Amino acid sequence: MHATGEAMQATVEDVSTVEKRIRVEVPAAEAAAALEEQLKRIGKVASVRGFRPGKVPRELIRKLYGVEAESEAVKGLVSKHIEAAISGNGVRPISMPDLERGPYVAGQPFVFTVVCQVLPDFDVADVEDLSLEAGPTEPPEADLEAALDELRTEHAELETVEDRGADTGDLVTLTYTARVMGEETAFTGEEPVAVAATLGQPFHPAGLTDHLSGVKANETRSFELPVGEDFGPEEHAGKSALVEVHVESVQKKILPTLDDEFAKDIGHEDLGALRAAVYDKLARELTTRERERTTRAVRDALHARNEIEVPKVLIRQRAEQTSRLLYMQFRRNDGAAFPDDIFNQVFGPDAPQVIEMAERTVREEMILDKLAEKLAITLSEEDLDEHLAELGRQNDMPVAKLRGRLEKAGQLEDTRAGLLRQKTLSALIARAQATPPVAAVSDAPAAE
Repeated sequence: MHATGEAMQATVEDVSTVEKRIRVEVPAAEAAAALEEQLKRIGKVASVRGFRPGKVPRELIRKLYGVEAESEAVKGLVSKHIEAAISGNGVRPISMPDLERGPYVAGQPFVFTVVCQVLPDFDVADVEDLSLEAGPTEPPEADLEAALDELRTEHAELETVEDRGADTGDLVTLTYTARVMGEETAFTGEEPVAVAATLGQPFHPAGLTDHLSGVKANETRSFELPVGEDFGPEEHAGKSALVEVHVESVQKKILPTLDDEFAKDIGHEDLGALRAAVYDKLARELTTRERERTTRAVRDALHARNEIEVPKVLIRQRAEQTSRLLYMQFRRNDGAAFPDDIFNQVFGPDAPQVIEMAERTVREEMILDKLAEKLAITLSEEDLDEHLAELGRQNDMPVAKLRGRLEKAGQLEDTRAGLLRQKTLSALIARAQATPPVAAVSDAPAAE
C-alpha cells in the first residue's frame, strides 16, 4: 500500500511484466463531499415547477438529478486522483491507461481501477561470448571463371542449327499446349504458349526441356508431365498432363573469345581490367552475404537469450505501421493486381506473419536500447548530422530542410533512437566477427 495523497490510497499489482493494475480508493467522506458539491451545482440552475431557481430542496434535487450528480462526481474524483495514483507509484504507461470505474455507493469509499501497459524491466543478456567464424570474402578462382563464362554467354551470338538435333546449351524456340489427361480443353489457353529454353538449364514447367534432346526445327513431340502446384489446375494435382510441343527453331550459342577485344566491347580497358572488375563485384557480394549472415546470427542470439514479453500495444502499433508501409509499396509496384481484401489477409495488421514480425522488431528494439545503456554506447550530434547529410543527398534536399521536416513530424527523436540501435548492433556484430576469416582460395587478379 503506497500513500499518494493525504486521503487517497493506491495499490499497485503486477498483472504481468508489461501490465500493472492500480486500485485507487477514495475515502467515503471525500466521495460524499464530491457528490454534495455536484448536487449543489445542479441545484443552482435546476428548473423545477413550483420552485424558484436555487430554492429547490436538496432532497428533491437528489431525487430528480441524483444519477447525473453521481456520474459527474465520479468523473471529478477520477480526474483528480488518476495522475497521482500512476506517477506517484512510479508507473510509466506507454499508452492511454484502461479505466474501470466502480459504482458510487453512499457511505462507502469510491474505488476505481487503472490498468497500464508498461515496458518490461529486465536484465539484458549480452552476446559478448558469441564468436562466429568468419566466412570467406575473397572469391575462389573457380567462381571468377564461372562469372566470366556467364558474361560470355550473355554476349553470345546465335547461329541456326540445321545439321543436327538440339544439344545441351542450345536455345530452342517453341510453342506448347498442355491438358490434363482425359480432358479435351488445354489449360494453357486457346493459343499455344511461346517460349525459348536453353537445354540443360532449369525451366518451367519442370521437366519440359528433358524431352527436347535431339529435337529439330519444325518437329512436333508429345509427352507427359506431372500436374503440380505450379503447373496445371490445382484440383488436378497428382495427375498427368499431355504436353504437345512444336519446335520453331534450334540455335547454338557462339561464345566470344575471352580476350582484350571482348573486354573492350563491354566497356573495359583490357582483359586484366575486366577480370579485376568481375573479381571486385564477386568480393563485394561475398562481403555483403557474410555481413548478412553474421547480422542474422547476432540478432537470433539476442532473441534467444532475451525471451522478454512485449507490450501488446507496441506490437499493434508496429503491425499497423508495417502494414501501411507494405501497402504503399504494393501500390507503387503494380498493386492494382492485389485486391485490398487479399492484401489484408496476408499483410494486414491482423495477419499472423505481420504480428509476428512486429513483435520481433519491438523486442529487438527494447533489447538494443538496454544494451546501449549497459555498454555505454551513445550517439553524438556528429553521428546524427552525418546520417541526415546522407539522407539529404539521397533525396536531393538540404540538411536544414530535412531536419525541419523531421522535427515538425515528430520523427527526429525516432531517427536518433534508430541510429543508436544500429550503432549498438554494429558494435555487437564487430565483436562477434573477431574470429579471423577463412583463408582466401586465391589472390585477387592484378590488372595486366
